[in-house]
Amino acid sequence: MAGQSSAQSTRNNPRKKSTSSRRGKKSRQGSLVLAVLSGFAGQYIGRLVIGVLLAALVLWVEALLMNHTVQLFFRVIGIELILLLFIGWIFYMLQGASED
Repeated sequence: MAGQSSAQSTRNNPRKKSTSSRRGKKSRQGSLVLAVLSGFAGQYIGRLVIGVLLAALVLWVEALLMNHTVQLFFRVIGIELILLLFIGWIFYMLQGASED
């Protein structure tokens, strides 16, 4: 019986190693997702898709929050567009100043 327990312990060692390697793979999956997203955001079409998805998400959340008050919904959208254009203009001006 003692011989069987030592044989089982040697068999269990490789299993423990494979379990730890599985844990390592699982922990690396999060970084893989971030790597794919950063690679996707590095391309022009990827940035465009991410921007459209974020804009749709913002509009959807605002539509849920406004509860059939259409005038308020469009006022908030208008204010957001003005702020977005202003921030974009400032960003554009800062990029132009850094190139000189």
